[in-house]
Amino acid sequence: MSVENTQVVIGNEARLKLFQSLSDAADLRTVLETVAAAALKWSDYEATLINLIDDRHENLVCHWSSLPTELATHRDTFIYYSFPLASKDLNVQCFKEGKPVIADRSDVEALAGATWARFKRWAMQSVAIVPIRPMEESEPIGTLMVFCKNRTPHQGDLEFLQELCALAGKRIRAAKRQEELAQRERVVTNAINEQTEFLRFVNQVNVVNAREEIYRLISEECLRRFAVDLISIWLKENDGYVCKSTIAINPNYMPIAQKLSEYYARTVFDDSDFAVTISEVMTQNHPMFIEDVAAIRHVPMSDRVNEILDIIGTPRTFIHMPISHENRPLAVLTFATVRDVFHPNENQFRTIKLLSQFFSTLLVNADVYETMKRQQTIVESLNTKLASEVTVLGERALKDRLSGLYNFGYFHDALDRRVSEFSRHGGSMPLSLILFDIDHFKALNDKHGHLMGNLVIKEFARRLAKRVRKADIACRFGGEEFAVILPGCSLHAAKQFAETIRKWIEKIPVETDTGPIIVTVSAGCSTCKTGDTDSDLLERADRALYRAKRNGRNRVEAD
Repeated sequence: MSVENTQVVIGNEARLKLFQSLSDAADLRTVLETVAAAALKWSDYEATLINLIDDRHENLVCHWSSLPTELATHRDTFIYYSFPLASKDLNVQCFKEGKPVIADRSDVEALAGATWARFKRWAMQSVAIVPIRPMEESEPIGTLMVFCKNRTPHQGDLEFLQELCALAGKRIRAAKRQEELAQRERVVTNAINEQTEFLRFVNQVNVVNAREEIYRLISEECLRRFAVDLISIWLKENDGYVCKSTIAINPNYMPIAQKLSEYYARTVFDDSDFAVTISEVMTQNHPMFIEDVAAIRHVPMSDRVNEILDIIGTPRTFIHMPISHENRPLAVLTFATVRDVFHPNENQFRTIKLLSQFFSTLLVNADVYETMKRQQTIVESLNTKLASEVTVLGERALKDRLSGLYNFGYFHDALDRRVSEFSRHGGSMPLSLILFDIDHFKALNDKHGHLMGNLVIKEFARRLAKRVRKADIACRFGGEEFAVILPGCSLHAAKQFAETIRKWIEKIPVETDTGPIIVTVSAGCSTCKTGDTDSDLLERADRALYRAKRNGRNRVEAD
């Protein structure tokens, strides 16, 4: 329910003390701490939250929280928590209407919202909320919330809280402006360098696709921007949490990062380890800020978490920020300090959120790249296999199955190409042709059978293939006839090669299961002349072969 403004209840002496404390406060944080302390001193309130409107006038942002002893470990988790002005919440209602509100559990539950979440978690009975505004101004700049466990705030509470907020309103506004101006000055001072460094970072990540390298660049960028000492990146894998990277750029903290990396490499954490930290951040997709771990080291923690803190030695601030894509957490980015407490201001916290959103794009792109790379590997493997099969099929189409040499069709195509090349080069490079014929092959078939004839053909082809040069083209011309195209070879050299083959065949019989068989061959040689066609070259070689057979076989002739 709303409550109208009331009369002054703070005495002059208390006013002077409050003004003095507010004047002595050096920054916004100290001003808010002073206001919260004054509220708690007035009565038996269990908790306070001080929320200030953000620059865009879209959210009430929590800048201070005081919780009872049993909830002290959660105090920092509410810093920078946002109450959207568009939401249905008692806190937002108080700010919009500019009137104080007192509510019990039923009132708060009816509206649900973030305030009801606090009620349930903190087991509170009632809440009083008053707008914070400078005395002479009508527009609030925030709200002060006080929670009670065992009673409902009365009219005197509201009178005090309203006057407290009125007295402190100017100082809060001035401190907030001072913080904003200081921040803007720092932003302006560092803008050019920051832009240059970030462009460097973007250029680097744009050419990197490996996740490990992206983790390193993300961590180094965060360490460069913020006064933190360690950056870790956590992923949920199966039913556990795995740290994928822990980095420090300050040489003093690199040994700690190394020890943590070694510990994380052999350890998988579960929900019981991170029930109120990383697990909750991943589940709720909401950041968590722990201002000073040193203040909560007495709180029971799992052995594995205590091991982490012991490795760090003097852990102070932790920030767990979700890296989300389309509202789905992909990872958690953990900021940690070793000796000093890190107090991020509102702009820094917003920057961390924006960077996390940018990082999510990098990780998604890396996943897409890895998927494409795997698919590319599969496609390349299939292409290689297909090319191999095409090669085999091509060779089968060009090769004679029995002899393993090129077939008649390939011989004619090759001879035509070689004669054309001879003509294009003006006959500067010689080209010769040899035709071989196995002597008395029909009689051999009739006497020993076709299987033995095939064996003789295979053996002759094997010996021929063994002696030809890489540039030569050996073919089975048909039946028991063979041809060899010899680029760059004169007629004299072709006759010598043919004679070498003839003698080898004559000297070493073909071994068979029934004993050795003496085989001889005849050969006809020709060489390409200016103006020749492939038919001319083949016809002269065929005439020479016919002459060798007519003159007694087992000899070499040339035309």
